[in-house]
Amino acid sequence: MSRAGAFIAMAALAFTACAPALAAPEFEGHLAGIVIAGKLREAIFVEDGATRRLHPGEVIEGWTVAAVEPDAVTLTADGATTRLSPARSPTTVAAPVPVIPSRTHQVGDALLQQQRDQAAAASAIAAATAKMEAEKAAHRGN
Repeated sequence: MSRAGAFIAMAALAFTACAPALAAPEFEGHLAGIVIAGKLREAIFVEDGATRRLHPGEVIEGWTVAAVEPDAVTLTADGATTRLSPARSPTTVAAPVPVIPSRTHQVGDALLQQQRDQAAAASAIAAATAKMEAEKAAHRGN
């Protein structure tokens, strides 16, 4: 090989080594949730404050939704693959409300009392209606 040919080959090799590799775009969105019901598979993303529901095969920020599973969503772009799980932000998730047994019993007792009151009211309405019908019939008879 001539000196010029060797120089061109070395320059091409150096250019290839210095050239940035084509990389998948960085994913900026946020996986907010996953919905799986029957054959429905849906990934819920929050992107720039807007909610988007995507199905396998749809694209977000240059990434294609490859799979939606109960615990994660797989995205692919330019030969790269990433797997996201729904993350909860401590600022957006309320603390769980503790269940206090005595309070639960109070609610149950109140519900039973409400059902009894409704039954008594229905009975009173039926009795008043029957009385009115009887008075109406007696009035017609005079």
